[in-house]
Amino acid sequence: MDAWITALFGLLGTAVGAAVTWATTLYGQRRQDERAKEERVAAQEQIALDALTRPMWDVIQHTRGLPTYDQDLIRWNNQAEKAWEEAVDDILGPASIHVEAIRDPAYRARITEAIDQIDRWSYAYRHHRTHPRYLIPELARHVTACLGAYRRNEPLPAEPKALTDAREAWEWEQEVSEIEAAAHAESVAEERARRAAERAAQQAEQNTEPDAAG
Repeated sequence: MDAWITALFGLLGTAVGAAVTWATTLYGQRRQDERAKEERVAAQEQIALDALTRPMWDVIQHTRGLPTYDQDLIRWNNQAEKAWEEAVDDILGPASIHVEAIRDPAYRARITEAIDQIDRWSYAYRHHRTHPRYLIPELARHVTACLGAYRRNEPLPAEPKALTDAREAWEWEQEVSEIEAAAHAESVAEERARRAAERAAQQAEQNTEPDAAG
């Protein structure tokens, strides 16, 4: 009997030991997988940070080709404006993709907004102290400053006036567009109502003609 119990305890000890070994191995493997994933994500993020720096300089350089004064900007023809916008899109397209690799949500949101505001610039912004030769380089420099602070593990830089001006200009332009769309919709509705009334009047006149003839 004692031998049987001893053998049973021996088997239990072996099973427990095997289970502990298996759990330890599994835990260690998971830790290795987590570290490998962290290293992979960190490496991808570093590549993204490096890839974001050059486009900002390219944007600043590209902005130097813009008209200097408002009157020159107003005379800018559609072809020149389209060519300029397409070049900016080519520069910012990859940057918009790389910014998604930044893990810190505050940095990612700020950099994304600055890049979006560079891409959104339009004539309407001139009415809000946002001439492109001032606005765009300042936004690009802010992106660079955010990237540097992120690399150094420093707090997010303060929001620059250029970003505030760009945001206000964008909101203003959106509001104007909404007002114009609403006014257009109202005008269309009034015109449709007028035409419907005319058709009703014509139909009523046609219906009364036989009675008049009789």
